[in-house]
Amino acid sequence: MSEPNLDSTTPSEFKKENDRELKIVWRDSHQSLYRFRDLRGACLCAYCVDERTGVRVLDPDSIPEDIHPLAVNPVGHYGVQFEWSDGHKTGIYSFDYLRAVCLCKICQPS
Repeated sequence: MSEPNLDSTTPSEFKKENDRELKIVWRDSHQSLYRFRDLRGACLCAYCVDERTGVRVLDPDSIPEDIHPLAVNPVGHYGVQFEWSDGHKTGIYSFDYLRAVCLCKICQPS
């Protein structure tokens, strides 16, 4: 089994791009741009996704358009936890997951 490319799943920089977007620059120089609202909606915690069924329980329409992170806290060497302006702060976003949900044409060609 091959080792994952840590350069592609290790961020070198988190930057607030504007009032609605976060940019992550990865160690392999790839840049991912995420809308805050999309990131909040992608939370995988037990409050947002039913632990038994895997069904998303967070209604995307309930997420405010102007949502933004109040803080971005590291979680070990594998992820981050956002403290959102709607009070939510239990989700952990692994770096692997963040790279997988990058919506650029390189990461999601179809």
